[in-house]
Amino acid sequence: SGATAEPRGAMVDIAVLLQAAQSPEDHVRQPAEKELHDSEVNHFAAFLGALVELLGTNSQPDQLRIAAALQIKRVLTGQDDLSQRTKADNWRNTLDDNSRGIVKNTCLSVLAGASVNVSKQAAQCVEAVARLELPDGNWSDLPEMLLKAIDQAASRDVHGTVGPLLALGYFANVAANCGFEIPEAQTNQLLGKISQGMNNSVPTEVQTAATQALSDTLEFAKHNMDSDNERNMIMSMIFTMTKAADPQTREKAFQCLTTVLQLYYHHLEPHMGDIWECTTAAIKNSAEEEGVARQALNFWDEMALEEAEREAAMNESGTQPSDIDRSRNFTQKVRDQITQLVLHYCLLQQPEEPDDEEGQDDTLYAAAEHCFSNLCACLHQSILEPTMQFVKENHGHGDWRRRQAALFAFGAIINALDAAQVRPYVAELFESVLSRSNGQGEPVG
Repeated sequence: SGATAEPRGAMVDIAVLLQAAQSPEDHVRQPAEKELHDSEVNHFAAFLGALVELLGTNSQPDQLRIAAALQIKRVLTGQDDLSQRTKADNWRNTLDDNSRGIVKNTCLSVLAGASVNVSKQAAQCVEAVARLELPDGNWSDLPEMLLKAIDQAASRDVHGTVGPLLALGYFANVAANCGFEIPEAQTNQLLGKISQGMNNSVPTEVQTAATQALSDTLEFAKHNMDSDNERNMIMSMIFTMTKAADPQTREKAFQCLTTVLQLYYHHLEPHMGDIWECTTAAIKNSAEEEGVARQALNFWDEMALEEAEREAAMNESGTQPSDIDRSRNFTQKVRDQITQLVLHYCLLQQPEEPDDEEGQDDTLYAAAEHCFSNLCACLHQSILEPTMQFVKENHGHGDWRRRQAALFAFGAIINALDAAQVRPYVAELFESVLSRSNGQGEPVG
């Protein structure tokens, strides 16, 4: 049927189609999916218009409005560069200014006024449109609109700010990727709104969304991070969220710390004591919250990588780096403690039987392998002694986890260092292996 070609009355048909497309019955779902696809291809403007109208209608059930938002995101988002260009061409050439304006205004209105679940989906629609508009320098008032959306949502219920905060983060991410400039004054306003969501008095979902939004906005906060007072406030907000009630918020907070490291390494020195304290506490609590522990360890993985790269760049150039570019040797300063933590704790957390191959990368053990390889690259010879001591003590251990950790550590250190540096230790290790295998034949007691 070509009902979706007609803008008027199309909403009834689109609602029926979206409902059918969610059916578990193949004979109901598949024809609906085909009709949605055909409508998109043959009647793009009318199809998108009907979806947007449905999304913006408060009397429609949330489930249908969410389905409409997912479709809007799908039809406006390419899976790769080529399909993204096709979507952008469709957006520019098939829709007139007025139609594009309706899409943008409806998404913003739903963002500020709908239920949290619908608003969160509208945030993804805002992101999809921003990807199409910002690279061309359009929708320059979007940051201002997002600030208004946060205020509007907050005036009803602070929980309602989840969607607008998510949208703010998505916007900042798109802006950073396409070179869209956010003026300093506006960044200050955005950070002000984010800070209201990063405290213990608001619902956990707001904390999580605000922490993610900060992570995405930090790239535009150079002037704030250059100011000691403002940086202290930002870091204090992140530290507060590393102790938040919800594990998901804590994960986002440690991801946020890693973003600070990647963007503002040269500003970290005054904060390293607090960072060491909160990251190590989270890592040691991995039995309770492995996801949080993994993100906390990832900070040190990134730190070792960053400092190894800074040292390599200095050696390559043969000149002293600028103050911003030089390594502060943070990893070296906690060498013994971080090596002990990774070898004697993190590398012993192998899951008994991984549920599936894909899930293996999401474990603290997998993060520890990656981190230890970067520690070897960063610390060089200074990590050799404690590593080989660990290998010597554990390569023949009765606990398979210790044997596997010793084998991995041995491989990582051999891979990272010159053969001449490792050779004496290898010889000693072989002697230990031989004496142990010779001793195995002895009668017991």
